Amino acid sequence: MIKTDETLNELTDVLRLELQEYGGLIALFDEQQSMILRGDPDGFLYLGTAVNDQIVLLASHRARRNELVNSLATGYAKPRTSVIGDLLAEFPAGLRATVSALVEEINSLITRTQRRMRQNQMLLARCVSAAQQTLGMGGGASVVSTYGNSGQINRVITGGMQHAAVA
Repeated sequence: MIKTDETLNELTDVLRLELQEYGGLIALFDEQQSMILRGDPDGFLYLGTAVNDQIVLLASHRARRNELVNSLATGYAKPRTSVIGDLLAEFPAGLRATVSALVEEINSLITRTQRRMRQNQMLLARCVSAAQQTLGMGGGASVVSTYGNSGQINRVITGGMQHAAVA
């Protein structure tokens, strides 16, 4: 039981860290959105690196949480595929509410994070589209977008560029 108590304590610690890091990720997405709206591509790119680092950190906490849940599942003679919700009934009464609240808040933050990420992607796509339209209006050029082999979008400016030169 001592080992289980230690594992439960570590699980709550990891859940708290995960919660904190999701909060940090949302803050980075908020900053990114601000950079998009200000037209600061360098700031946006810098934050892109910070977002990636934050996601890597979150993944390590999630992996540790999964290890602890698997360990607890084995200790409670439950399937290793069990999730925290499947194990709550086995936890000491005083810990159930804490773990349940942490899991609920993490799930809420995951939803908010996904929403904010989609918002930023849409906002960035609109900015790119507006820039393409501006290019087209300025010299009769058009921007052709195609997908590359790995799914990246390739953009090529065609026609009208001869008018952009200043003699």
